[in-house]
Amino acid sequence: MLSDNIRAGMVLDINRVLNTSITFEAKEKKMKKLMKKIENIYAAVAFAEAGEHETAREIMREDERPQKRDRISERPRKQMRAPGMDR
Repeated sequence: MLSDNIRAGMVLDINRVLNTSITFEAKEKKMKKLMKKIENIYAAVAFAEAGEHETAREIMREDERPQKRDRISERPRKQMRAPGMDR
C-alpha cells in the first residue's frame, strides 16, 4: 500500500498540472507523464512487497530526473546598487 505522504504528493502533482494555465496539449502530455510515474511507483511497491527490493529500486531510479550540469563558463554578474548611489 502507498503511504499517505506519497498519495498526498500525487494529489498535489495532479492539482498542480490541472491548475496551471497551459495549453490542452501540454496538460495532456504532463498528465501522461504523471500517470507513467504513478504506474512505476505501483510496480515498485509490488516488487518491494514481494521481497525484490533491488528491482524496486531500479524501477524508481528510472523516474529520477537528470542532474543539472555545471556551466562550462560562468555568466558575468551584474553589480547591483541602490538607486541614487554614486560610484
